[in-house]
Amino acid sequence: MRGYSIPSIVFVLVLVVAGGIAHATTMLPLSLDDLVDRSDVVAHVRVGDVRIVQRADAPFRATELVVVEAFQGARRGDVLELWQRGDGRVFVVGDPMLEPGQEGLAFLRRVDGRIYLTALAQSFWWIDRQSGEATVRRDLRSINMVLINAPRVLPPDSGTWANLRELVLDAVTGVSR
Repeated sequence: MRGYSIPSIVFVLVLVVAGGIAHATTMLPLSLDDLVDRSDVVAHVRVGDVRIVQRADAPFRATELVVVEAFQGARRGDVLELWQRGDGRVFVVGDPMLEPGQEGLAFLRRVDGRIYLTALAQSFWWIDRQSGEATVRRDLRSINMVLINAPRVLPPDSGTWANLRELVLDAVTGVSR
């Protein structure tokens, strides 16, 4: 029987433990200007029905997004279908899970006739209207940001909807602050 060295055992244990906790997607942080420039559609949306589409390569969530207010590339009342890889059991780490009835600000891009989030969780702020003034938040916990050459002005991850809306309007129209 062949013996194993202590360093070999420690190395294998580190790989097993690190592999079990590495649940993040690594991305470059994007400013609002970057998100606008990379997006075909920027809109305040309400999440509608979600259906699972089984494709040969993977399952997808096809989520209906109703445009409440369009900032770029859409019109109020448009119904868009957002495609996200996964079905609830299978998913992309860093991709926000949208549910019917939620409201948010979405940055979307068109690829081969389908609509996707421009930059996973960086592309969606949830809007919460339950506490008087509407607030926004985005969840970047499952994203590791690479800060090399990061933009100096990053969008807020939370705050008021009125403030974020003004920042988005400025980014869409090219107004610099």
